[in-house]
Amino acid sequence: MRKLIAGEFSEAYPPLMDGVGQVVKNYERILRDEYGYDVKIITTYSTKTGNSDDKNPDVIRFPMAPLKRLGAYGISIMKKDIEKKVMEMDFDIIHTHSPFSVGAFGARVARKKHIPHVTTFHSQFKKDILGFTHSRLIAYILTRYLVRHYSSADAVIAPNHRSAEVLHSYGYKGDVIIIENATDMEIPTPEKEKENIARALSLLGLKAKTRPILLFVGQHSDKKNILLIISSLRILKERNIDFQMVFVGDGEDRKKYERMTHEYDLEDNVIFYGIASSRDDISAFYSAADLFLFASLYDTSCLVKREAAAHSLPCLFIDSVTSEGIRDGFNGFISAPDALSYAGYIERILSDDSLRKTVGENARRTLYRNFSDATREINELYRKLIHS
Repeated sequence: MRKLIAGEFSEAYPPLMDGVGQVVKNYERILRDEYGYDVKIITTYSTKTGNSDDKNPDVIRFPMAPLKRLGAYGISIMKKDIEKKVMEMDFDIIHTHSPFSVGAFGARVARKKHIPHVTTFHSQFKKDILGFTHSRLIAYILTRYLVRHYSSADAVIAPNHRSAEVLHSYGYKGDVIIIENATDMEIPTPEKEKENIARALSLLGLKAKTRPILLFVGQHSDKKNILLIISSLRILKERNIDFQMVFVGDGEDRKKYERMTHEYDLEDNVIFYGIASSRDDISAFYSAADLFLFASLYDTSCLVKREAAAHSLPCLFIDSVTSEGIRDGFNGFISAPDALSYAGYIERILSDDSLRKTVGENARRTLYRNFSDATREINELYRKLIHS
């Protein structure tokens, strides 16, 4: 029997491994291994680093010229010879993961081949446009134009109801299917937890855990609201609250945060670890931490919420799209969007071990979700559209 061929079109894919890249990579793996699809990835490569997949027939990459103000992203160069190669593929369904160059090309492929087109609303791109152009008018015009991408699709996915509301606020009028994001991390056994903690301390160069560990994992970018986190840490320091903050990841604003840490006399309390070399290392950091800090107002549905839940690690959010599914004081914490309130929450949580542990356990029970569950729903949608 011929395998179904799914085309996943996304600017993000390893080694560009943000949240969207993780979603695409896990869909690819599970669709192929568990559901027998032939999955083709249409993505990009940075012109700074070159194409690492030029011998892999299942990964087709367009060159992308990075722009400093877009972090790891940039301008995709839609070369005609690569477009022709993709057009010749015998897809059964197309799934686009952005409305930009690669996603727009995927929609064009679907139209030309008269096959179903699924698209996922992953990020609040209007904020990206506004941050890049600093023009509300240009952001409004481009957003209205990009909404056509979703209006033309056969099915539109959002990771939660609040992100669907954001898409509708952009002008999209159609239906939205909710398929929540997930994680590839398994819930560690008690023995694995102990191993993880020892591994994390070794990675951080700490002989023992002598104070509470606060953790952030992700892009070091202002859109993640890290400025609020660092300002909160300054308040904690002034209140003589002992803590060890660990930032894992990298990004265009990291040096600025390092300067702030120095200016606020936080160097003894803050470690900028950089990019973790493996998912096992990231898992180790979650196991060792006492509280995960995530103050983003940008993300539609952060994967780190699921990763932390796998490790019974409570998260402190800001009231936003990202905090959907969180009940303050039950399976997470939700602060007002200011440093004084955020610092107050951290202080209260660290002073109440029983509350912190109970909330972490509730997070594991109510928020943990594996990518096998999410991909099962994707497979059901694909087959419904293909056979309709």
